[in-house]
Amino acid sequence: SSRPGFKQRYGNTLAEADAAIGEIMMSLEEHGLATDTLVFITSDNGPANVASVDCDDIGSVGPYLGYWQTQSKSRGGGGGGGTAKDTNWEGGHRVMGIAVWDGVISAGRVSNALVSTLDILPTIVSLAGKRLKADRSYDGIDISALLFGKTEQAHETLFHPASSTEISAIRYHNYKAHFRTYGQQPCRLPNGTHLPVGDAIVHDPPLVFDLDQDPAESEPIDPGPKVMAEILRSFQAFWQDVNSTFRSVTSFDEDPLYRPCSNTSSVCCRLKA
Repeated sequence: SSRPGFKQRYGNTLAEADAAIGEIMMSLEEHGLATDTLVFITSDNGPANVASVDCDDIGSVGPYLGYWQTQSKSRGGGGGGGTAKDTNWEGGHRVMGIAVWDGVISAGRVSNALVSTLDILPTIVSLAGKRLKADRSYDGIDISALLFGKTEQAHETLFHPASSTEISAIRYHNYKAHFRTYGQQPCRLPNGTHLPVGDAIVHDPPLVFDLDQDPAESEPIDPGPKVMAEILRSFQAFWQDVNSTFRSVTSFDEDPLYRPCSNTSSVCCRLKA
C-alpha cells in the first residue's frame, strides 16, 4: 500500500487477515464442507495501545474509550494511560464475534447477548454430543441455542481478571463495575516518548458505568442498591466457586516445559513433528 503510517501498516494487516479468512471459507465451499463446519472469527483483545508498540501500528477502540481513565485526577479521572489491550476497559477486551455455519446459522443476524470466547469450548463439546467433566466449574456456557436463533439469552455476568488472583471488573447486564481501575503505558510516539500512564486506583464500592448509555465509560453512576448488591453478591460467589473447584497447580512461569505450545521446534512442545 502507498498509504502512509497507520493506514498502511495496520490497514495492510487487516487486509491480510481478511484474505486468509476468505481463503479458508472458499476452501470449505470448494470441498463441500461449508454445511458441516462451524467457523468462529474473533480476537483475543482490543488494540495494542501499550508501550512496546508504535502508535502507527495500533487500531481504534471505536466508542470504547475508557474515557474516565484518560481524564486528569483534578477532573476526577484516572490520570491517563492506554485503555485498550491489557486493561479491563471495554476497549481492552470487547472484540468482534462472528459465527458462520452455512444453512444452520441465519446469515446477517446480530445479537446483543453477553458472550465470551470461554463459551467456545462448552459449545463445541455440546455440538459434538459430549459432556464436560463434572468435577470442576467452567466460566463458559453452551451458546448453541443463541447461535441457532432459539434464544437471545446468554450470560448475566462476566468476570474480567487482571491476574490469576484478581478480578478487577465485572460486567452485570448493561452495567460494568470496576473494583480497580488502571491504564497501560501508552503506545510509542514517533519521538520515542509516551503519554502519561496514570495510577491504579482501588474502588470500594466499585466504580460503575451503564454501558448501554455510556459505552465510553466516561461518567460513573449510582446504579441503586439492588444492582450494587447483585454485583457484590456475584463477585463473592465467583471467588467462592473458584476456591472450591478443581484448579491446576502447574506454574507456567517456573519451567518452559509446562507451557502449552504447538511449535515443534520449541523446547516446550509436546507434539510430534
